[in-house]
Parts: sequence; structure tokens; C-alpha cells
Amino acid sequence: MPRSARYRANVQSAEPLSPTVRRVILALDGPFTHEAGQAVFVEVRGAAGSVRRAPYSIASAPGEHGPGTLEIAVAEDRSSERASSTATALRDLAVGAEVLVEGPVGAFTRSGERRESAALFVGAGTGVSPLRAMIADAVNAPPVPLLLLFGAREESELLWRDDLDTLAHRMPHFQWMASLSRPREPAAAARRGHVQAHLDEALAALGRQALAFVCGPPAMVTSVSAALLARGWNEERIVRDLH
Repeated sequence: MPRSARYRANVQSAEPLSPTVRRVILALDGPFTHEAGQAVFVEVRGAAGSVRRAPYSIASAPGEHGPGTLEIAVAEDRSSERASSTATALRDLAVGAEVLVEGPVGAFTRSGERRESAALFVGAGTGVSPLRAMIADAVNAPPVPLLLLFGAREESELLWRDDLDTLAHRMPHFQWMASLSRPREPAAAARRGHVQAHLDEALAALGRQALAFVCGPPAMVTSVSAALLARGWNEERIVRDLH
């Protein structure tokens, strides 16, 4: 795994991915390497000396946006602590603003022998960030079946939808399907409910034994893992990350 280090970084761009999530691209001040699926800590310093720090999964494949540049997805903080949260501070930064970045960190990756296995990716919300990085990184890898089961409240919260469609066009061995828990137009939703309700469909579409990479809110990760175990999967085939 690449060694973790500290960097100064500038906000290169910031734009909406959805009504509640912003795509932030950071340009670091030195060489940076990572494995798809890893994360970084981002630190924002306030004018009054306050320091806000939180982990963010890297949503871009290594080198996707150029050397020393990475993408993260920053969700709106709706908690009672939102005024002082790292997410709020990041979302308020202008292009060119400086932050500190430490990383990469984490072992939620398809490195080594994992790249040779078919993969079932299950994600919800910004938990799709590291999965999106792994899928984009697979463009130049030997083809194996890949399937993403993406859970969101409504269609507008399907992050990177155009990117995923483009990747599916470029890689015939990759497909993705969405499940909406609260669709605005229920009749138009192909799949309704939480992602675990559609695991059997996803597994049938994948068509072979695979590794599962599950990332999202703790309750979703626990539920999907339990559902896979109930279907005969063993723990070694389930890789988890919490958001």
C-alpha cells in the first residue's frame, strides 16, 4: 500500500453532484499515489483558529484527474452539529481555498489477487465514492464481471450517474442497477426499497462467484452482509467500509 503523508491542497473545483452532495476536486502540493478505494483525512482551518478534520473516501481512480489530484464527495450535514462540521466547512470553501490532506489510508481496495475476482459492489449515498473509484480503475485492468447495486432515496441522489453510464459503455463486463427507497415517481422506479431487497437479482445478473464490496451507512452494511451470509457467502468474500 502507498505510504501516508501530509499535503497542502487547494480546491480546484467544486460543483453539485446532487441536491445534497458536492463533488470537490483537490490539487495537492506534491506527488500522491493511492489504491482505488482508499481514503484521506481532510483538515479545514478556520479564521478563528478552529480545526475541522474528517475522513473522505477518494472517488477518483489513481491519476484520473491528473497527478496529485483527487476527488471527494461531500454530503450536506443535516445533524445538530452541522454548523461546526467538516462537511459544512468544506462545502463553504471557494475555489482556490487551502486545506490539509493526510493519506492515503485504508485497505478497502481490489489490490492484489482481488482484482482477478468478479466483484459485486453495493453502496448507498456517498458510500458509492470508493466503489466508483474501483470501477473507474478497472477500465485498464483485465476484464472480469463487475456489478454495482446503488441505493439512493430518489433518482436525483444517484451520484455519478452519467459517469457510471459511460463506464458501462466502455466496459461491457460492467453493469449497474439502482434501487430507490423514496422515489418521487414510484411508478417510474424500476426498483424500489433498500438495496438488500434486490441482492438476488444482482447476484443472478453477475452470474458467478464474486467478492462483495459493501460501503455505506452502518445499518445498510450490516444488513447487506447478513443477507449475503444467509445466502451461503463466507466472511472472507465480504469486504466492508462504513460511511
